[in-house]
Amino acid sequence: MTDFARSLVSNPLAMLPFVLFISILALLLVSKMGGWSDLFRRFRATQAFQGRTWQWKSARMRAGMGYNNCLTIGSSSEGLYLAVRLIPRFSHLPLFIPWQEVSVLGERTVFFIPMVEMRLGREEQVPFLIRQGLGDEIKAAAGAAWPIGTIG
Repeated sequence: MTDFARSLVSNPLAMLPFVLFISILALLLVSKMGGWSDLFRRFRATQAFQGRTWQWKSARMRAGMGYNNCLTIGSSSEGLYLAVRLIPRFSHLPLFIPWQEVSVLGERTVFFIPMVEMRLGREEQVPFLIRQGLGDEIKAAAGAAWPIGTIG
């Protein structure tokens, strides 16, 4: 065993910088692959969200990146609000996407679970997949502003 390995075994806190680095790298990678960072360029939430919110929700985005039980999702007549809970927010700052930038592609079933599929951002076209029950509640909160069909 090398001196470095012995020092890690005798002092586990020595691994802390490495673990933090890998964790930060993973969060940045998920943000980039899932499309959150692309959406953030245009849709950063600049003020407190005013509308109905749902806590601890799940969604799937680009490249199958799953945000499981960690999202706050909000809906109002102006748009869709997304924020991540629990993980450091530097890689996932809150988003507010106007309904004009959202398309609802329709419903589909994933592993026998009814889902609603959306695309976020006219330019970005980030997939956003949520359970149908939540989709129905978001639609009700959006009212007449709820988007129908494709964007572009």
